[in-house]
Amino acid sequence: MPLLNEAAGLDEVLASLRDQDYEGAWELVAVDGGSRDGTPSVLASWTERLPRLLVVAAPEGRRNLTGSLMLAAETAAGKIAIRADAHTVYAEDYVRRNVEALLETDADLVGGPMRPEGSTPFGRAVASVMVNPWVVGPAPYRRVLKRRRADTVYLGAILRSRLLGMGLRRFPSGVAEDADLAYRIRKQGGEVVLDPAIRSRYRPRSTLAALWRQFYRYGRAKAEMLYANRELPTLRPLAPLGLTIALAAGLSAAPWLGWWWLLGCSGGWAVYLAVVTGGWPRQVVAAATVQLSNGLGILTAIAAGPRRVTRSVGLRQ
Repeated sequence: MPLLNEAAGLDEVLASLRDQDYEGAWELVAVDGGSRDGTPSVLASWTERLPRLLVVAAPEGRRNLTGSLMLAAETAAGKIAIRADAHTVYAEDYVRRNVEALLETDADLVGGPMRPEGSTPFGRAVASVMVNPWVVGPAPYRRVLKRRRADTVYLGAILRSRLLGMGLRRFPSGVAEDADLAYRIRKQGGEVVLDPAIRSRYRPRSTLAALWRQFYRYGRAKAEMLYANRELPTLRPLAPLGLTIALAAGLSAAPWLGWWWLLGCSGGWAVYLAVVTGGWPRQVVAAATVQLSNGLGILTAIAAGPRRVTRSVGLRQ
């Protein structure tokens, strides 16, 4: 579990991991990336309540998501690495189900779907939008009813030796290392399996600004993956990109075609969002934010051109 300023809500996350029903030996390696909000104190308060907890302070140069994840994999002693996130609360059988799915399927990477659940009015609106295929696309990891192959999973379990050998790539946006890992596994002929029995509750962003930043970074990461891999893992990013280009074209053409043209384009988009979200104002705002920030992130990163991508491979393999 990589952490950076995650004190709020961390007690609930750790409590859900304390209550796991897995009967085998396991440990939680929590890597703190230099938190200043009391996260280290919260972790320290759990050392007796969660004896399996091992807290590691990331050194300078590894205080980023990929660096912390690889440091956790290097520090851990187990054969299977299961990713945990500080924005997620886990079902009591989460660890067990991950292990079972990995052993039963013999897949390279397994995981469950993302199940967002907001705790504030806007957070609940975001949660509904994040599982709406008419807003975020038909990604299987957001909705799945039975165990199946997929392009990626939420969090995920993998043999630790496999993770250390493949490593994680750090993109300039700081995200997409998980989607990239799944992509590289599939390109090498490996298998990624999505299992709905692996249950967790993701806590989405609860403010408009935080949601914008999150999906803007996701958009930039999609373009960065495109440059790094010479192809997109799926065609889903083309939808928000096309929307952003269409709105930008409408804005550019407005002086010649009239402002009614731009109003018509944006109005049509607003009507679409109102229809697919049921017309609830918070959902419409959340959906518009997700699509526009994501598309703008893709567009700006494409315009910026290729940027340096670094790869981190485990020291212990």
